[in-house]
Amino acid sequence: MRVRETVAAGLAALLSAALGIGVCGQAQATKVKSVTVTAETNQNTGDSKSVYVLCPTGKHVIDAGGYILGQDGHESQVHVDAVEPSADRTHVYVHASEDADGFTSADGMNLSWRLVGTAVCA
Repeated sequence: MRVRETVAAGLAALLSAALGIGVCGQAQATKVKSVTVTAETNQNTGDSKSVYVLCPTGKHVIDAGGYILGQDGHESQVHVDAVEPSADRTHVYVHASEDADGFTSADGMNLSWRLVGTAVCA
């Protein structure tokens, strides 16, 4: 049994040298502390809203999103339509807008809402 292990190790070393590749040991996981940052607009009846969510200094966007508050059962009338990290990943732009007929109640009143943007930074 010991001879087989030695031969197998020798063959692995020989193949590594011949092919120019290294034999890797066990992978080490590095813990990276992430933080979730949010930013939100004022709640009002505007037909579109946008917000920038900034990562703390030294951290970069690894995930992002957005959601709407204040819809009160009218979920189909306002949509997040853009979530765009910056090229340097230090912040994210989030945009939302009302559908074509606006965000109104059954009796035609304009309803207020707000946009919340989120970024996970590490």
